[in-house]
Amino acid sequence: SIYFLRSLPLTLGRPKSFTIMQRGVSLFRRGALALRKNVGAMGSTALRAHNVEHRFAQTALRSYCQEAPKSGFQGGPTSPLGVLFFGVTSVGLYYYYRLVKDRSQKKQQEGATSDVQSHGRALLGGPFELVDSNGRKVTSEDFKGRYMLLYFGFTNCPDICPGELEKIGKMLKLMEADKDFNVSDFAPVFISVDPHRDSPAKMKTYGKDYDRRITWLTGSAEQVKKATKHYRVYFSQPKQGEDEEDYQVDHSIITYIVGPDGEFIDFYGQTTT
Repeated sequence: SIYFLRSLPLTLGRPKSFTIMQRGVSLFRRGALALRKNVGAMGSTALRAHNVEHRFAQTALRSYCQEAPKSGFQGGPTSPLGVLFFGVTSVGLYYYYRLVKDRSQKKQQEGATSDVQSHGRALLGGPFELVDSNGRKVTSEDFKGRYMLLYFGFTNCPDICPGELEKIGKMLKLMEADKDFNVSDFAPVFISVDPHRDSPAKMKTYGKDYDRRITWLTGSAEQVKKATKHYRVYFSQPKQGEDEEDYQVDHSIITYIVGPDGEFIDFYGQTTT
């Protein structure tokens, strides 16, 4: 019965079932009678020992287990009034649960925001030094003064990366057709998270199938690791013993927008169209 009280808000939060409610009423009646018979002290400490944490539930149990019916009154948990009280308590517990849940979600959202920002400044982003598809050194400083559309992927990606690169290409064409934008102010950049296979020459061949304005970057494993760490990009390494030319790399599917000053502005994911 204590378990039932603890799980009651969850039960009420789901689609209502008459059978579940009948079972719940029965459990509550039997549990209340058992507690009344076997538990002498029903203070907050004793109730917490039975895993009843919420004050509303503690009050309900005290009413059932401690207070004797008034003279001439046939009350108790199995009486009609007891069942009515159970219903009122259930509604109260439900709304109490919703209030606690809403507050918890709000705190989680605030916590997530604080992890990304500090005094209004994003913690994402940072300098990098890589090589382009022609083998020339390229750093993040080379993109200062323009908005960078930064995507991390790999050339052997079967479908996700091609789709995101096509999306970037369409975005550039839309901006090119819009007189309110100067497309030359935007620098689309692709950084490989698979430097073992993505050589500059391979990146150059791969890039021919996509918008010519995209800059293709790769580098050593250490250089790539530093760049991904700045943007908190997740990517998996091939397992030892896997075929060196036949493995897939799991990675974050995010395009980052970096301002002309090199500071992170925003990002969008795969579901953004």
